[in-house]
Formats: sequence, C-alpha cells, structure tokens
Amino acid sequence: MTYEIQGTIIKIFDKQVFGENFEKREFVIRTTEDYPQEIKIETIQKTVALLDEFSEGDEVTVKFNIKGKEYKGNYYNNLSAWKIQKMKDAPTEEPKKKKEKKFKNPSKEDGDMPF
Repeated sequence: MTYEIQGTIIKIFDKQVFGENFEKREFVIRTTEDYPQEIKIETIQKTVALLDEFSEGDEVTVKFNIKGKEYKGNYYNNLSAWKIQKMKDAPTEEPKKKKEKKFKNPSKEDGDMPF
C-alpha cells in the first residue's frame, strides 16, 4: 500500500553504508496540518539518490510505503520513500472551467422588445 505526505524538509541526514551491499539515508519533514508532526522517513538502496536534489527548507510531497518487521521479540516500523517531489513541481489539477451559458437576446433576433 502506498501513502503520501506533504511538508517541509527540516533535516537531511548523511548517507549510511552497511556492509558492501546496503545503504540508506534518512530525512525529516514537518507536516503542515493544525498540529504539525515531525516525521522521519528513510530512503534505501537506489532511492538514496533521490535526496541529492533536495535541501532543508524545501516543501515536498513524499510517496512512501510502511514496512514492519519483528526482530528478537521487538517490532519495528519504517517509512520508506520511493518518490519525492517539490511542491511547486507536484502536479495539480486544473480548476474546472464553468461553462458559460449564452442567452439569446430576443430583441436582437426579431427586432421586438422581449416584453
């Protein structure tokens, strides 16, 4: 299942490398709701490069998956981003234009007054 969150990047951490085959990089965004939350999200493997084009202070939309696992009787959750987009670049729906109704002016068509 995919989730989406919007906010401002307030912290980008350095890339971490584990062994030869695994890397991750985390960042924190502050949401824009009435009671803002500071949410830490990770990027792993190929998605680590996504953060290279962002800076702290950027307003973004993040698409992510929630991952959960058990390890030695403890349970862990991760928010794993797979797409990050600047808010100004995010696609928005064009407002629908109202169709204008055109009324016939009877006085112009037949030369008579409408009353």
